[in-house]
Amino acid sequence: MSATRITALAFAALLAFGTLFPSSANAVEIRGKVIHPTRPGGAADIEVRLLGLTEDEEPIRADTRTDGDGNYRFEDLPAPATYLISASYDGISFPGGTLSFPEADSPPKPPLTFHIYDLTADPSSLTAPSMRWIVEREADSYRVAQSIAVHNSRSGVVVVDEASAPLLRMPLAPAHGEVRTAFGRLPEGVTIRDGIAELRGPFLPGEREIRLSYDLPADGDLQTVIGALQPTATNGGGAWELGAPRIERLELYLKDFGIAVDGGDLYPARPVRDGDVTYLSFLGFELEPGTRYPIRITPLPPSSGPPTWASILLISLLAGGSLYLVGRPVAAGVSDRVEVSEVDDVEKRALRDALADLDFDFETGKLSVQDRDRLRGELKREAVRSLARRRRAVTTESPAVRATICKCGHRPRPGDRFCAACGKSL
Repeated sequence: MSATRITALAFAALLAFGTLFPSSANAVEIRGKVIHPTRPGGAADIEVRLLGLTEDEEPIRADTRTDGDGNYRFEDLPAPATYLISASYDGISFPGGTLSFPEADSPPKPPLTFHIYDLTADPSSLTAPSMRWIVEREADSYRVAQSIAVHNSRSGVVVVDEASAPLLRMPLAPAHGEVRTAFGRLPEGVTIRDGIAELRGPFLPGEREIRLSYDLPADGDLQTVIGALQPTATNGGGAWELGAPRIERLELYLKDFGIAVDGGDLYPARPVRDGDVTYLSFLGFELEPGTRYPIRITPLPPSSGPPTWASILLISLLAGGSLYLVGRPVAAGVSDRVEVSEVDDVEKRALRDALADLDFDFETGKLSVQDRDRLRGELKREAVRSLARRRRAVTTESPAVRATICKCGHRPRPGDRFCAACGKSL
């Protein structure tokens, strides 16, 4: 288990089970200020909490309150240790940051300043930049890791209580198993009801990612559905037209364990490598609320050996036919006796590289579907026109050039006075 994982578990245990105070002769101090951005006196007399871990993984916990100006101070803290600071305001915990003292005589730290915000139930500042699915095949099931990023663009905390309708409703895969999380409990403000993850906040300014995982039954094939955010009546038809923001980008990653994927309306993207594992990837953009995207995964049968001569011939015929169809518009106005030059290969490489760059811009969200298709068509048309011009230039010879060709058919080099093939004078 990694040190980061141990630290996270230790902090979670500290929150769950209380406080331990290890003795240490080495003391440090943490001080800072809590600021309310719209009300200068709003940060007075609020609780500031400190959670810490020594180098021996011993937990530390301490609480204090701010003065009239929002200042706080913790004294006589053990070192070496790492500390998390947060402030509790209006029932919401606001993270302040992390401070580490790696040595017993670590120098003092500068003041740690952070903000608190008022609460609001208005979700109009919320957007959904991305949703991600990661699917991996286990022995008897498909394991799904599903996450969504929610961005709050205003200086306020968007949250509603349990008695209110959820701010966002994120569908899980149909027939999903028990939902798992990092510490065995759902993220704050998340409940699961009838196959839907209901999100009530809090959503602090900035971006919050909510992660859930579960299993899906596996009997060979997997047929499931990715659902965009569902409409909810919490706004009464106010902030969002359909009651939920659209998801700007959907990312689907499938561990390549020998599968065929039918991604429906999603766009195939470049495979992604994570260490020794390769993931097939699919992308979707601007998913409207309530939209459903069927996905089907079919394990491929094991290979039965090298390809037969029949399959090799079929592949060759298909490849030849494709080349013929692609090359036919170019060759229509060119003499059959003209051979393909090295310039043709340069044009093909340039087109291939340009198309690859175009696909990369599309996959990274820089181009819309319409822009990608339009630019792809323009690139191909320009490549065809350029190649045709070059071939036409090769076959179009001036009378002076044709006159220098020897009667034996050999084309001399510029400056030759005798034919290198037959020896006749030119």
